[in-house]
Amino acid sequence: MKNLLIPSRHIIYSNGQYNSLINHLKNNTYENIVFAITSSNLNNCKYSSLDILYRINMVDSLINSLKKEFDFKHKIVCIPHFYKTDDFASNIIKYVNYNTELDLNNDNTHVFSYGKYLGEVFIKNGYSVTIEIQVDHIKLFEKLYKEKDENYFWENISIPSKYVFENQDEIINKTEKIWLDPILKETGSITETRNYHTYAYDMSNEEVINFKYNDIKPYIVEGKIVDEGCADAALFIPISRDFPDSDLIGVEITSDFIARANERIREGFFGGSFVNIVQANLLNKIFEDNFVDTVICNSTLHEVWSYNNKRESLNNYLKLKYNQLRSGGRLIARDVVGPEEPNKIVYMRDNTNNNELFKKFMNDFKQVRDIDTYEEVEINGEKFIKSNLKIISEYLLHKDYEDNWQSEMNEEFCHLNTSSWQKVLEENNFKIVKLNAYKNKWIEENRLKDKIILLDENKQSIDFPNTNIVIVAER
Repeated sequence: MKNLLIPSRHIIYSNGQYNSLINHLKNNTYENIVFAITSSNLNNCKYSSLDILYRINMVDSLINSLKKEFDFKHKIVCIPHFYKTDDFASNIIKYVNYNTELDLNNDNTHVFSYGKYLGEVFIKNGYSVTIEIQVDHIKLFEKLYKEKDENYFWENISIPSKYVFENQDEIINKTEKIWLDPILKETGSITETRNYHTYAYDMSNEEVINFKYNDIKPYIVEGKIVDEGCADAALFIPISRDFPDSDLIGVEITSDFIARANERIREGFFGGSFVNIVQANLLNKIFEDNFVDTVICNSTLHEVWSYNNKRESLNNYLKLKYNQLRSGGRLIARDVVGPEEPNKIVYMRDNTNNNELFKKFMNDFKQVRDIDTYEEVEINGEKFIKSNLKIISEYLLHKDYEDNWQSEMNEEFCHLNTSSWQKVLEENNFKIVKLNAYKNKWIEENRLKDKIILLDENKQSIDFPNTNIVIVAER
């Protein structure tokens, strides 16, 4: 064969992987070796815990080591992330052929695969394939970070990869944060079912962002402005316009949103403002004490509550923020809010689906409490749901997340009301500047009015509960 193709994420090479490639090259001669780095644009997750610059360094170190013993030309081709598909092999071949002068095909190319799935995909496409199942980067990182077995890691990592680690020791810190994060999933999300395209549009379109920004703009303290849970950093667009001399730091944990935020930087959305995106779990210490002027939490605090240990995690987070703020610095939060009388009995009817969606919600919602029972009753010939106002409010705020239903079922929206927020902020030494709960007019007009009937215990019509809250707390 003229060409050898090695498709892999090329994170780390273990001794087993390195030696198996050496043995293969001793028995086979190739004019060209193509190192196809798959999922090259997917970073910051367990699946692909080194970004592309480090992975290219890994490949380059491997090539330098191989060329001490073998004579070949080489190509490094970055392949973007694809979901599993029967066309995966042909997509890789096309990317290589479009981006090099080579013409790889199953007559002139042998494939060397470190994974069974990838190898079998190429076999189905008519390629001759060598499959080598050896200790891989997942095993190495699990041993190093989860089992704390440093000896195993350093004894089983190949010389070319060890060279990169030893000369770029920040890799250990970066990968350790990803591998030990308790809420980060395999592919870099906090939930495997979130549709990020829909979620980004719902949260970050211009109309929504301007509405959210106008809520908080008067309270921003210029200087170092941090958006924690920044998603695709859309909120920095108006902030960079009005606070051009401030440092804007976005904190995000999910790999998809980090990629989207960095793309906004590349496209110049923020003018000449300094913008930096940091991957971190919000419950870890991210900044030094007395470092930040403004911390913004836009629809973030309910996730701190929902994906961790509820009140304990929220208190820990607020303590961190208080310490990291400078004197006079502000925590500004805009989020969903619970009703002031959460245990009040009410009657609700959803005219759009005859209450069937509520029943599905009660089956799927992961945050149902023991007291959140309900019964279906008849009032004036129509079926109503009788339950407490807290769980009804949860339903009203969740019911329209059709594209992200399973993801949103993990999140509790009505965990704290205005009184509870005041108490928890004061317990963490904050001075309250503003605490304003209100009904979002768009939600009321488009999701509730003429669709939902809400009655009190005496079966009299009542207003819909507040949907959102703006919190401004100062150190």
